Parts: sequence; structure tokens; C-alpha cells
Amino acid sequence: MISGTAGAYKQPEVKHYAYFSEKELKEFLKNFDNFKETPITKLALKFLILTFVRSGELRGARWEEFDFEKNEWRIPVERMKMEKQLVVKSFRFTRNT
Repeated sequence: MISGTAGAYKQPEVKHYAYFSEKELKEFLKNFDNFKETPITKLALKFLILTFVRSGELRGARWEEFDFEKNEWRIPVERMKMEKQLVVKSFRFTRNT
């Protein structure tokens, strides 16, 4: 530490985001089809839930990133927050939902 800098930097306050309890998640998924949203919004929400990607990664998705033969979605490093390519595997079950 540089002399005389003690206390100059304040550690950011940790913020916890809202989440579903296990019971709430089961109820949410059970009632998912009753949402009064557009079909594209419902599909996007379901895809987010099934893949755990960030919403910005989904909004920026391009067809050429998907390999339906391998059931992979390769998100390029340029769009990743952690500056590392992400490969989402086994999304096959989401194609016809």
C-alpha cells in the first residue's frame, strides 16, 4: 500500500439480486405457459432459463453461432463479458419449444 492512501478506496457494497426459491421456481415453471407475453418473449425467457446465458448474449445471438448437428451455441469472445468464448452445449431440447 502506498503511504497515506489508507481509506482512499472504499470497497463497493455487495448487492444481492432477487432470486427464486426452489418452491417458487417450480411454481414459476409450472405456470410459464400462462404468461401474457408475445411468443418471442416467452421463447426468449425459456431459452434464458434453459441455457443460463446473459440476456445481452441472447439478444446478440447470430444464426451462424449455432451448430444444430453438434447441439452447440458458440458465443464469440467479442460478445462475452469475461472475454472468453462460451460454448453452450445440448440446447437441442429447446429448438421445438
